[in-house]
Amino acid sequence: MTTKEYRELDAVNQSRLKLLLHHPLRYATAKEDFEEKDHYLFGQFVEDALIQSNDFLDNKYYVTKSEPPTDSILKVLKLLAQQSSTKSLEDIDRDVLIQACRVCNYGKAWKDDTCASKIIDQGSEYYHEIKQAENKIRINQISYDIGMRITNEALTDPIVSSLFDTKKAKDNNCEILFKKILKFEYRIWECKGEIDLFYIDHEKKTARVYDIKTSVQAMFFQSTILKYRYDFQVYFYSLGAICSQLVPSDYTILPPRFIVLDTRGDLPTTIWDCPAHVDNRIPADFKYNGRIYEGVDSAFNRLDFHQSTDQWDYPMEYYKTGSIPWT
Repeated sequence: MTTKEYRELDAVNQSRLKLLLHHPLRYATAKEDFEEKDHYLFGQFVEDALIQSNDFLDNKYYVTKSEPPTDSILKVLKLLAQQSSTKSLEDIDRDVLIQACRVCNYGKAWKDDTCASKIIDQGSEYYHEIKQAENKIRINQISYDIGMRITNEALTDPIVSSLFDTKKAKDNNCEILFKKILKFEYRIWECKGEIDLFYIDHEKKTARVYDIKTSVQAMFFQSTILKYRYDFQVYFYSLGAICSQLVPSDYTILPPRFIVLDTRGDLPTTIWDCPAHVDNRIPADFKYNGRIYEGVDSAFNRLDFHQSTDQWDYPMEYYKTGSIPWT
């Protein structure tokens, strides 16, 4: 299944489901966001660099040499790149340049010629790179260099590297699945997900989900796990692994872990445990420091309620009791 096909799957994913833990309106109005944000692209690049070949990286990514212009100019350049086949900004008709500026609300107080001149002066180099990178993902040189350095360090780390060594795993009666796409049914819901790394030990009859993270706070990553509910994400994947029957039913799915690479490249790659659930009940709530964190089952309970009643303006408790409980 391709990335495009996965995105088009009409199914519940973890990122949208956990919005119900904040407010049902966030779930009801959410759309899958594929905007090219720098931190998402860097994380995606690092994942690919860890598990894919250099040829794969060359075919997927284009390393930009020039600095990107302002967001307002970039918006105009992207529109022009979609509409024009020429690789040079100077070859585009001036009226088309001006129209693109107006559509994007660029330089509303300026004269037409001023807008067009600024786009050409400040955007020509980057427009050329946009066209050169068509059908590829753009990544700047600094991010590319840091990404390659930290992935090379991870792949030579004596502890981390074993998680990516398929030959060594096979010699030890183990198996590693990379970027495993899941399509499964849980309760009445069609679900989907993608596991970065699934490590199976056939000798011990165990398996574990690993999620790859890049972080500017790698030293303090533990504090971000519950803050951003990364735990919810990996337990959803663990549930998906069971429902998809990635391993036989007599195998034990171990508590998931995170492989964390430092975005700044200052710290070595580390492996972090996810908070373990009582009795390894994967979809259950759990308690930490006196607070209860809702799990996958609680999120689906909320989804069941809001979907069946078509009431999304307030959390489930408000409709049931007339107030929102203190948590």
